[in-house]
Amino acid sequence: MKTSSNTQLMKVESKKRNPFFWGVLGFIVGIGAAGIWLLGNYIPEFSLPDTDSTASTTMTPDGELPPASNLISVEDQNAGTEVIVQKLDVPSPGVWAAVQERNGGKLGNVLGAARVTAPDTGVAIPLLRATEPAHSYAVVLYRNDNGGDFAFDKNSVYVDYDTGDRVVAPFSTK
Repeated sequence: MKTSSNTQLMKVESKKRNPFFWGVLGFIVGIGAAGIWLLGNYIPEFSLPDTDSTASTTMTPDGELPPASNLISVEDQNAGTEVIVQKLDVPSPGVWAAVQERNGGKLGNVLGAARVTAPDTGVAIPLLRATEPAHSYAVVLYRNDNGGDFAFDKNSVYVDYDTGDRVVAPFSTK
């Protein structure tokens, strides 16, 4: 008989839990339904920063290249898979020298970049995509803002302290 009274006791306790369980579940479903009804089809819009390296940036407000800087020297050269910079005169901790396409007065895709940590000559910048004959390009200096990795969207442009302009050296391919 003791077992039957235990069974009956368990049935009574489970009946007591059922209304509480269903009450909590109903409350949660009600809150969800009210949220859907109040918000309707509202989906918040979030804008992400543009990280596309094809984003063009105007060189100056007039659309012109900034004046030549004494920090960098690059000459016209043959098309290929690397660009040679004749002279880079940058202080430590250095910069990133990036090769970018030029479309008039605007910069386009980054084709490659090399880290330069001190003044140097004959710096070779390997390219992910080769330059093409009879096209315009520029070597643009960027600060190392990304912990040693070059990222077009994270590294800020390097500014010549003497002129206050960004350092850009245009060149053409043969």
